[in-house]
Amino acid sequence: MLLKPNSLFEPTSSRCTTPPISCPTTAAAAVSQLLPGLDHGLEINGTTIDCIPESSEFYKLIQDLKRLLGKDKGLSSEEIDIDKVKQLMEDYKSEELDWGKFALHDSSRNYSRNGIININGNANLLILVWSPEKSSAIHDHANAHCCMKILAGELVESLYDIPRVEGSSKMEVKKMTTLVRDEVGYISDNIGLHRITNPLKDRVSVSLHLYTPPYAAMYGCSMYESNGTKHHVDMSKYYSWQGKLVNPGDSSTC
Repeated sequence: MLLKPNSLFEPTSSRCTTPPISCPTTAAAAVSQLLPGLDHGLEINGTTIDCIPESSEFYKLIQDLKRLLGKDKGLSSEEIDIDKVKQLMEDYKSEELDWGKFALHDSSRNYSRNGIININGNANLLILVWSPEKSSAIHDHANAHCCMKILAGELVESLYDIPRVEGSSKMEVKKMTTLVRDEVGYISDNIGLHRITNPLKDRVSVSLHLYTPPYAAMYGCSMYESNGTKHHVDMSKYYSWQGKLVNPGDSSTC
């Protein structure tokens, strides 16, 4: 089922609702419904955005992130003040009217990755929509920083150590953390690997992700099987970009 952004939430409420739209029975049927709306001329991974009111707090967050991260293209992980990034993410209070248009989702997938803006080659800002009771794979972050803010619902982070020998032993959860609306999580490869899960049975959850530097989109990342075997994953294809579908059939996930 493809969820249109205005169907995910009631604009006057912070409560998630069941989308009041028809539900295609297969992913193929869902994709075919929206193929005519694809924007093949859209600049993917662009550094500007003009579809957010300048008066909104979400617009202010983007501008603050651009000021912090957008001055010198090619920042390394060590040059990024991640504490300031996390503070900016924490200061923004989620408002569905700000970001709802970007929260597109195909419920035949565990989650959908929606691109918002490329911050001068130094960061990517995404909105992820998570199907009920679905998870990502266990994965790394390509030697970059990842900040994740909950916009709606809740998510559970399961933390793992990076295997010393690939495929040698069962992956064991060393910590689980539940994040709720407006809370911010952080991970890097120095901390370990993680899996993200939407524990809710009847609602999508929505999260805002900042990846800096955007190494995963540039070079891919690694996902891990339960026995620690590692696989490279291309993460360059978004499901949508700035609210417009671009890869409904083969967007990247891990």
